[in-house]
Amino acid sequence: MSASAGLIACHDCDLLHRRVPLPPRGTARCTRCGSRLYRDMRAGTEHALALSLASIVVLVVANTFPFLTFKMGGLVEQNHLASGVQELFAQGYWELASLVFFVIVLAPAVRLALLVFVTASLRFGWRPPALGPALKLAGRLQPWAMLDVFLLGSLVAIIKLSDLAQVQLGTSMYAFGALIILLAAANSAFDSHQAWDALETSPS
Repeated sequence: MSASAGLIACHDCDLLHRRVPLPPRGTARCTRCGSRLYRDMRAGTEHALALSLASIVVLVVANTFPFLTFKMGGLVEQNHLASGVQELFAQGYWELASLVFFVIVLAPAVRLALLVFVTASLRFGWRPPALGPALKLAGRLQPWAMLDVFLLGSLVAIIKLSDLAQVQLGTSMYAFGALIILLAAANSAFDSHQAWDALETSPS
């Protein structure tokens, strides 16, 4: 989807439309194919801000409480998200440990903080100098926040380990699943194209 001189092209059929003001919570759709062109900026940023704040809370829960509990032969072992990273470091796989820490902890946390900063600034009319770089960095970090890939890999490992030991899912596992849903909703609510348009049209 692109916009220039008050025109916007449909990302599905490329039909050009003239951008017009929308009512609160309104949505503009393509007259040819019905795809969404853009929506009321205030409503989108409100939803994205609320979902991003909720995601931060759930991310803290996911990194605080136990992820899995293993019971085998009378032994009980609790594991947190950081346990795997620590074990990889202990075994000398510091490159892999750094990558795992980045994609499941650092990248999601930084991106969520940037989304809160950007959406709060747009929602309340702030235009700090760091808003543009923050928006750009949030977009670059999105492909690196691989929470769904990590959760899928964890579920596969749990299924295989269930034949050897009793595996109990911890609070962190459920929080992790909720975090993926919240992040998907936040990404859907936040429209980066409109955010850039708002920055370009706002007074410096």
